Amino acid sequence: MEAKFVIQTIIEIALLGAVILTFWKEKALIAFEDKIADKFRSRKRRGARKAFVVHEGGRGAHCA
Repeated sequence: MEAKFVIQTIIEIALLGAVILTFWKEKALIAFEDKIADKFRSRKRRGARKAFVVHEGGRGAHCA
C-alpha cells in the first residue's frame, strides 16, 4: 500500500507545480490558447468555403 501513497503524493506535487506554473506564466498560456483558437477558426472558415463548390459542367457533373 505504501507504493500507492508514494505515487499519489508525486502526482499531487506535480499537479500543484502545474497550477503554480500556470499562474506564473498566465500571459504566455493565454497567448498560446488564442493561437490555437485562431487555427481552429481559420480551418472552420476554410472548410466552409470548400463545402460549396459550383461545377461548370464537363465530365462527371450532375445537375438536377
